[in-house]
Amino acid sequence: MEEKRYYIEKSLACLEQLHMRHPQCHKIVVTTDSSIFLEAVKSLSYVYVIPGRLEHMDCAVVDDYEVHLKTFLDFMIITKAEKSYSYQYGKMYGATKFALTAALIGNNEYEVVKDYV
Repeated sequence: MEEKRYYIEKSLACLEQLHMRHPQCHKIVVTTDSSIFLEAVKSLSYVYVIPGRLEHMDCAVVDDYEVHLKTFLDFMIITKAEKSYSYQYGKMYGATKFALTAALIGNNEYEVVKDYV
């Protein structure tokens, strides 16, 4: 649990740096498959989290479209973003291509953020 908290703090610090880097942006849409992280970022005034039931695709127990609806909405929102970021730190998020794939489909700018702090 201590390691999770550390990764959440690193991710929150990255979001703060992105917010400072882009003060003209009123909201940063945050997508993730971590309900713990989504709860942590909801309190930030400059963050928007797309509502919905969150479940990791690889761990879905029920074959129900609602399980995948939030993931689909997150993906579609990223395709329409001005710019997409993927934060990578340590063993976190290095393999994911979710935001990259959505950015490519939407033909928008994409940047991997390795670490700000």
